[in-house]
Amino acid sequence: MIRNLLKKYAVSILYLYIPSIFSVLVAFVTTPIILYSLSPDDYGKWQLMLSVQAWLQILSAPNIAVASKNGIAKGLNGTLIYSFLFRFRLLLPISLLVGIVALYFMYIGNKIFSILIVIVGIYIIVGYLFQSSFQEFLIAKKRFKEWSLWETLLSSISLIIATAVAYVTKNILYYAVSQMGIVIVISLTRWIHLIIKEDIVGSYKRSEIDKECIHYGLKLLPFDILSVTAIRISHIFIASFMGFGELAVFSVANTLQSKSASLFKAINPLLYADFANKDFHQIKIASKQHFMKLTCISTLLTILIVIGGIIYIRVWLPPSFQKSMIYFLILCLNFPTSIIGMILATMLQSHLIYKEQIAIGIAYNIIRIILIIIFGYFANTIGICIAITLSYYIQYIFYHVLIFHKNMIKNISNKILPKFEEASGENDES
Repeated sequence: MIRNLLKKYAVSILYLYIPSIFSVLVAFVTTPIILYSLSPDDYGKWQLMLSVQAWLQILSAPNIAVASKNGIAKGLNGTLIYSFLFRFRLLLPISLLVGIVALYFMYIGNKIFSILIVIVGIYIIVGYLFQSSFQEFLIAKKRFKEWSLWETLLSSISLIIATAVAYVTKNILYYAVSQMGIVIVISLTRWIHLIIKEDIVGSYKRSEIDKECIHYGLKLLPFDILSVTAIRISHIFIASFMGFGELAVFSVANTLQSKSASLFKAINPLLYADFANKDFHQIKIASKQHFMKLTCISTLLTILIVIGGIIYIRVWLPPSFQKSMIYFLILCLNFPTSIIGMILATMLQSHLIYKEQIAIGIAYNIIRIILIIIFGYFANTIGICIAITLSYYIQYIFYHVLIFHKNMIKNISNKILPKFEEASGENDES
């Protein structure tokens, strides 16, 4: 499976990896500059705002944009505007809520938080919504070269400029405005250009639309909210009980781990495009055949990333962030299973199989939240890192069992449930 994909999409794979590789390199260079330019407390506050941003993004039902790729891939280009307008309507009342929260922080005298919330709120409406819309369009059309160019501009160029601003001003507000502002300008420019060049409005007026994307996206919305809560609750927990400085240290380790993981996730759009045109049963067979090979490769890559990350933290980061080395090591232990889990998740997404995704997501995320709270309470940030790593192993087990052993579970349930019902009936009679 992997060898065939490499042969068939060698150039596409290169384009998909360019933004991730460039983003990792940029983060490698800019992170020390940012950490030396901003205080740990200010950097921690910005990380908390990014958590708020993640929640706001989820409330726009991003899986609507993901599902729109199915229709766009079939030539129903009007789906882009159709999904965009629906998500825009979802965000209007949320923008009002953001304004109220910003006024509250301004009222209690926390000016920095108030301004940061406004910055994030503006970005969600006139940045993220446009950005996610045109990116999914390019993926659906397999225009990976264009996607690579714009993804690089959005993720890396904005960070480079924002880092320069932080270095010169030493001010978290200027840093936030520059980073979000550049993304907004790039996203708006590209979206408008795409709409005009591809005659998307004409397609929309001709009803060349796949309306199923709305149903799919809304079905997954509760799962998405639970998922982002599970991912971001660690930041809230640390900021609330251990302070913004500790959140800054944890965020450095978490960001390095995420950037490393992005190298693996870059192939996800390619897998989606390929899986969508194949029978689900055939994909399952191919995945089983290459399981051991994937495990060995991902384990080797994990070892290399851990060694490189530890050297980087030791040599380049400020003394106050050296503790992030331990957090990074623990967080990276999930790589082998999370890579395979990503492939299994893409199998479900590419065939719009949302029931299994919801089942896995609800169980996994609830367990993750519980683990983070329990381990965080007893072992602070180290406990949270352990909980996050354990949760990824649990997620992989769920995906594997529900995809490859679904019939076995049904058979066991059919055997066990009648016995419980029979025992329950006997108790009622007694």
